[in-house]
Amino acid sequence: MTAVSLRDLYGNPVSSASRVAVDAYDHGVRGLLGFSADIIDSFRAALEADPDFVLARAALAVSLYLAEKIPQGRAEMDEAAAAAAALPLRERRHVEALAFWVAGRGSHAQREVFHDTLLEADLRAGEPERARPLLERRLAKRPNPGRHWIEARG
Repeated sequence: MTAVSLRDLYGNPVSSASRVAVDAYDHGVRGLLGFSADIIDSFRAALEADPDFVLARAALAVSLYLAEKIPQGRAEMDEAAAAAAALPLRERRHVEALAFWVAGRGSHAQREVFHDTLLEADLRAGEPERARPLLERRLAKRPNPGRHWIEARG
């Protein structure tokens, strides 16, 4: 797994050391949001430049799914999901949400992202007591094998 070293079009750190891969990924994301015809090619180009770029693989999976190439999309998502555990939290959660969506569980993905956003907002605002119930519900549903979120924000 590549250490986070570059940033995407929106300023988010990404786990790829290849500028070519990140640029192709950015092109694909813009295309995905704008319903472009070349999104699959863009994400494949990103993976050609960096085969370990998990976000690009997850985005390729979504693109294949949207193109009604369901088995290929699910195969790509399975590969992305298998590698997601080694990603930083933001990227891992992104891949997990996309995996729910490709699996036909889009409303679950939205709910998960919404709850995580509320939790993160409370922690960033210095409101750990407001965050605690959200965190407890999150951990009850899905234990975190890593560091405790509140300690990590310390």
